[in-house]
Amino acid sequence: MIAKPKFNIDSLYLRYTLTTDQPQKLHQLAKEQGIILGNWYNSVIAPADIDLTKTGYQKNSCPRPESLAEKSLNLPTNRFVTEAEAKKIVKLINSFNN
Repeated sequence: MIAKPKFNIDSLYLRYTLTTDQPQKLHQLAKEQGIILGNWYNSVIAPADIDLTKTGYQKNSCPRPESLAEKSLNLPTNRFVTEAEAKKIVKLINSFNN
């Protein structure tokens, strides 16, 4: 199942994040259809390969955000996404959700 944030008309979405228990599978299915879903924030501290000792963050100190980060994917939000491409993305998400 994919969790979708509630839409807020007063917000500007730089990132529109979905969460799913199978982010890698959805990412691969999208890629096969020419859809690039972002997986840049799949770690609670970004980038994921950063030395956590230098940030002061201790792994497992925030289990909920860590869990959400591991399950997240971002929809493309650039201004060049056409209506046809948006419909293709919606179709993929809805078919994956069922």
